[in-house]
Amino acid sequence: MIRSIVPLMVISALIVSCNKTDTVSETSETQKEVVLDSLIPADTLRADNIVEEDIENAAEAYTYNYRADDGTMAVATFLNTDQAHTVTIKMDKKTYVLDQTQAWAKGADYEKDGVKAHNQRDDLDVTIEGKTIKLKRQYDTK
Repeated sequence: MIRSIVPLMVISALIVSCNKTDTVSETSETQKEVVLDSLIPADTLRADNIVEEDIENAAEAYTYNYRADDGTMAVATFLNTDQAHTVTIKMDKKTYVLDQTQAWAKGADYEKDGVKAHNQRDDLDVTIEGKTIKLKRQYDTK
């Protein structure tokens, strides 16, 4: 009788331990999704402290080319470091450095001195003096 109980206890222990592992991995995946979808507040440090050299040396700087339907071209550099979260937009021979005001998984809002930018995926909408310029990211066609 004891010989038949011992194998049953071993099999039961294996089944219980396998189920615990599956539950833990499902929980961690769900927690990752919640973090990605949440809004984060803007950093307290501002673009006033950013210089061109900071952008060039930053490991977290990403530069993309954009184009509007009317042919207007723009270059946007997104800087995300511990010290700053900004976008630098070069368009029509002018440069705008905007502070991040809100961010989410696929984009962010930026603003400074009345100029606003809304970035979401491949779209960058820049509002200057009440006029919004809708830009689309350009990809290499190589």
